[in-house]
Amino acid sequence: MDSSKIILLLGISFLCWLIYKLVLADHKLFVFNRFFLLGAVVISLVIPFIQIDIARESNPVSRTVNIYYIQEVIIGKTPQSSFNWYKIVAYSYIIITAFFIIRFLLGILQIAHRIYKNKKKTVDKIHYILLDNKQIPYCFLNYIFVPGEDFLHKNIESEILQHEQAHLFQKHTLDIMFIQLVLAFAWFNPFFWLIKQSITANHEFLADEHTLRLSKDIQHYRKLIISKTMAPYHNQFASNFNFLLTKKRFIMMTKQTSKNKVRFLKLSGATLLIAATAFGISMNAKEKESITTSLTAKLDQITDTTLTLTSAKSDTTKQERKVIISKKIEELNAETATKRAEIIKKYNKSGELKNSDFPPAPPVPPAAPPAPPTPPKAPISPDAYAKVDKEASFPDGIESFRNLFTQNFDNSKVDGKGTIKTTASYIIDKDGNVKNIVVVGPNESFNAEVKRAIETIITKKKWIPAQLNGQNIVSRYRFPITMNFEGTKKL
Repeated sequence: MDSSKIILLLGISFLCWLIYKLVLADHKLFVFNRFFLLGAVVISLVIPFIQIDIARESNPVSRTVNIYYIQEVIIGKTPQSSFNWYKIVAYSYIIITAFFIIRFLLGILQIAHRIYKNKKKTVDKIHYILLDNKQIPYCFLNYIFVPGEDFLHKNIESEILQHEQAHLFQKHTLDIMFIQLVLAFAWFNPFFWLIKQSITANHEFLADEHTLRLSKDIQHYRKLIISKTMAPYHNQFASNFNFLLTKKRFIMMTKQTSKNKVRFLKLSGATLLIAATAFGISMNAKEKESITTSLTAKLDQITDTTLTLTSAKSDTTKQERKVIISKKIEELNAETATKRAEIIKKYNKSGELKNSDFPPAPPVPPAAPPAPPTPPKAPISPDAYAKVDKEASFPDGIESFRNLFTQNFDNSKVDGKGTIKTTASYIIDKDGNVKNIVVVGPNESFNAEVKRAIETIITKKKWIPAQLNGQNIVSRYRFPITMNFEGTKKL
């Protein structure tokens, strides 16, 4: 995921969390809030990856070849110190993500082990796991974990069991597992952590509401909650009473919200969520349009530059060319006058001459055989010149290709001074295979290493070929690379 997608992910998740806190969090809309929060996570994850095709007016300037240019890679080489920040960030992300995934799996294994090793008892189609130690009851999927001795002797308060039964009936564990799995990969997003906290709190509000429908004694229930808040923490997935928002729970137990206000808040929340979604999609579209505009401008610039280079092959200026042209005309006039004098001297005639004044022309020699056709400069398929509906693309985007190139490029194999440049061009065939890699630049060691790095990448991943009228076609890419040699750094 590139930086623009991460920024969009953070922005959308922040907007969704802000809407929840400002509009919904302080009102008794527990069921609506549950799905609002889950929807906010899904929307935040999906929007950055929505592919938007932007219809653009075709450029009236004709081009004979569609060549797509990858943004230039600039490589710096320092003799004594080279520090790849991208690798540090990538390795850090992998390590932290692995930690959360392992933690997620260990939590599930821990509960599975408790289910396997402890006795079970089913009452009213509810499965209770009888634990040997003294713990407050908690729920996971279709199981409620309870202290075995207290449960068998009916020493557990009915309100506590009703609270856990609410978690079980309403499948709250699925919400927790979902957000935990999202956080394992998007742990860098602080707003997902805040949304997780809100989801957990809302679960408690829902369970409290269910319990108080069965038991009307709010004061007694509050005392039970206070007595359980100091219980030890037992599992990351389980709903429990060790909750920091106990005061908030007490407030929500007695809070009243009119039906009209509930309808207004639901409509407002849904409208704002749709607006946030539309905003995110529009930002995604603007980003892609900006990239498309930039690429179009780059192609225009490249076309102009090519024309300039073509016309600049001569070493003469316009003024010099004018002098040369004038000189040739003068020489032509002098030559014509000389020929005229020779004709008058030879034939003793001037003015209009007739065919009879000249001797018969010598026979015309046979024409020379036609020259063999000039071989093509490069084996490029004519399909590469077709105008495409969809450009060829690299899996995970061009930025991923550039990053992989940087990782695989070994600057220790390049010798040079100052700044050196080269350009790699290649064909992407109908199957996404890269062929005909040609690297042109003044430094042979640089050219060789660039070609090796590209060949290393294409052995691992294929490109997604360009398309025209729904069919895969051949396309051509050019990839400019610049390398800077810096002086020795003293550390």
